[in-house]
Amino acid sequence: MLDSPADYPQVNETAVAEAAAPMPLTQSHRVEKCLSLVRSSTGQLISLLGIALIVRLVWLLFTNFTYEDAFITFRFAERLAAGQGFVYNLGERIYGTTTPLLTWLLAGWLTIDPHAVVLGARIIGLASGLAMIALAWAALGRLGITDARRFIPIALLACSDKLWVRDTSGMETSLVICLMMVAWYAAIRGWPIRSGLLAGLLLWTRIDLIVWVIALIITGWVVERQPPIRLTIVTALAYAPWLIFAALYFGDPLPYTITAKWQAYFVGATTPYLDHLAIILRWLIPFSPPDRPGLEWLSYLCIVVLAVAAWGAREIRQVKWLAILGVFWGMEIVTLTLTRTTFQSRYFVPLWWATMLLFGLGLGSIWRSLSGVSAAARKLMGAAAIAGGLTILLGSGFDQAVEYRDIQRFVNDGALKPIGLWLNSHTPPDATVMLEPLGYIGYYADRPMIDEVGLISPPIVALKRDNAPLLDQVRIVQPDYIVIHCDDVVSWLDSAPNDFVQHYQHAASFNPLNYDPKSAPADLPRTACYEVWGPRR
Repeated sequence: MLDSPADYPQVNETAVAEAAAPMPLTQSHRVEKCLSLVRSSTGQLISLLGIALIVRLVWLLFTNFTYEDAFITFRFAERLAAGQGFVYNLGERIYGTTTPLLTWLLAGWLTIDPHAVVLGARIIGLASGLAMIALAWAALGRLGITDARRFIPIALLACSDKLWVRDTSGMETSLVICLMMVAWYAAIRGWPIRSGLLAGLLLWTRIDLIVWVIALIITGWVVERQPPIRLTIVTALAYAPWLIFAALYFGDPLPYTITAKWQAYFVGATTPYLDHLAIILRWLIPFSPPDRPGLEWLSYLCIVVLAVAAWGAREIRQVKWLAILGVFWGMEIVTLTLTRTTFQSRYFVPLWWATMLLFGLGLGSIWRSLSGVSAAARKLMGAAAIAGGLTILLGSGFDQAVEYRDIQRFVNDGALKPIGLWLNSHTPPDATVMLEPLGYIGYYADRPMIDEVGLISPPIVALKRDNAPLLDQVRIVQPDYIVIHCDDVVSWLDSAPNDFVQHYQHAASFNPLNYDPKSAPADLPRTACYEVWGPRR
């Protein structure tokens, strides 16, 4: 018998502690742990979001680009935040913005920081773009799409330069795609009231996306095998307040921009519908092609993308909620073609987004069909595909970045913004200005504007209906100042005698690229060259 502690065997407590402690991780263990984290669903999503954020911030730092048209919405937001009403020109209730929700959001931002509207728009755009990527990942996962197969379409959305500019340059496009995605996700989760509320907010953001709402309702009907009554009613109730406000405040629930653009771009248009369809289809590739001749192969690439997207659409047979992509794709391409809405590529982005999801799913299906290939060969093929894809996407992104940097440097900051500041400093506060590039100039001039398209100027639209030439419009409207392209001034003076030279004289020139207006037009130098003409004294 052991009668005292001394009789017990001695235990080496240090050795016990060392034995109980976890073994230190070797370098290989750490690498393996990191790889397992990246391979997880959460790790892959975080990696994609990180890449998406980095490339967008690099793009923004390099280009500092903000769309010309964004400043139209900025002016509405500033008027609203200042308590001057939902107007562009003071006292003129014209529904001249297509995105009331973004206008309200920016007005709210301006109550926090009244001097940083561009920053507010960029934050909203970046947040919306990243949220769209996360929601797309979650929605496809909810539908049973494996990580390996959903990684490809989400990587396309994260890495394509076609979204970098939309997420960072002040327009509503990224908010539109985000609301499309979150309304779809809510419907997938079986939340019809939330889905309807978000669909209503989508209409607040851009009315033309009613096509997505219709696709959402049709697909919900197919999936649930009964009409989605709650979703439909809530969508209508969510959008109704704005319709009522617009009808009472503006006298029309539809944006006046629709009327103005229809008159400016569509009335009298004779271009065949097939030509417009070709323009749309050629845009539905993952990257932005360089703007130079000799790229006929892009038409063949477009055919390949559409064929792979059609292959990906086979998933609709097993996953019914994916049918919304096909329904929307068909309806949207018909709508864009019949309305000839091909004058600005940003209208293609929702269609492109749906195409990329189907295209990515198609690539995933093709990859899965290679299961009989050896693991080593699959790894080699996968690495080559990733390297090639990134090279193309980043190379295209760099070309686009240089182009947009130059537009911002020479057109927006070199001509349009200085013109606005000059008008603000050299003209009376009530001086009216007629011009075509309304955004930057109108924002920085803070003068009553008359735009040649008619977005905020109903008298101009009325004159266009009567087929009045621009010089006749000037004679009838009689603005105090006119902003004109340099080469247009030459043609106007060559057509003298006319009322223009009798009532106006040259006031200022802005030509940062030393463009010769008598030479053949060159895209960038021409768009950076303007003259301001004022009343003859």
